[in-house]
Amino acid sequence: MPSLINSIIVLTHPRTGSSLLMQTLKLLGADVLGEFARPDLPPEANPMGYYENIDVLQRGLRAPTLIENPALLDGRAVKVALQGLVSRRIKEELNTLQQPDVVLLLPIRSPAESIGSQKVFLHTPEKLAKLSLDFIGSVRERLIDYGFLAHWVTGPDFLRAAPICIDYHQAINNPAAYVDRIAVSAGLKPTEDQRVKAVANIDAKLYRYRILGAKPDAPQLKKIDVLERAYEILRTDAPDKWLRLQAQLPRWVTDDVSARPLVSHTEATG
Repeated sequence: MPSLINSIIVLTHPRTGSSLLMQTLKLLGADVLGEFARPDLPPEANPMGYYENIDVLQRGLRAPTLIENPALLDGRAVKVALQGLVSRRIKEELNTLQQPDVVLLLPIRSPAESIGSQKVFLHTPEKLAKLSLDFIGSVRERLIDYGFLAHWVTGPDFLRAAPICIDYHQAINNPAAYVDRIAVSAGLKPTEDQRVKAVANIDAKLYRYRILGAKPDAPQLKKIDVLERAYEILRTDAPDKWLRLQAQLPRWVTDDVSARPLVSHTEATG
């Protein structure tokens, strides 16, 4: 596993504000690992920049890029896809993320908005018939991811502070507070000029998919209710929020998480 000295790991789902978070980290003085654009995704989805390294985003700490250069993440911020981390369930990767000087940030957003926005940007009109099934699949994936996180951070082997939740809606409603929360959470000490630029970078016009605007239909909303309740728990600063999250998730999520144990790097590659 690579070295993670003073690293900032952004655990992300699509369309939760992770790019805005990376932009803000960069403007506040953090060194970020990731390219501005992605050739496989439309520029209009993130006109201010994605800042993603596809290799690390998809493969996490097992990325060939990091195997070749184990110190690449030292002192840098990078996105890691939460779904991939949960699917791999590799002991060594999760243990490495528990190093005391690693900052774990979890961007969160209203799931109905997040998943709906993702489908709008990634599907062409002729594929709209698939949206309902895709939507339901995304709900299931996110429930599993949140269930695993809750199980992980409330377990006896978790030896650090839980991931810090960064709420996309705070960026829209109170940009200055959003920027300050990121600076404090990431241990950054920006200049006033850097802070001003980070606040000015938040463009409310980019908030184009609102829960009050284009809504999922009624059956889809019913399926996402539990995710919305999870989001409401995660956006608080209650010290017991991960226990509360774990308690309110459906039984099948808990069963899935407990039935799929962690594996070693050797088991995962063998």
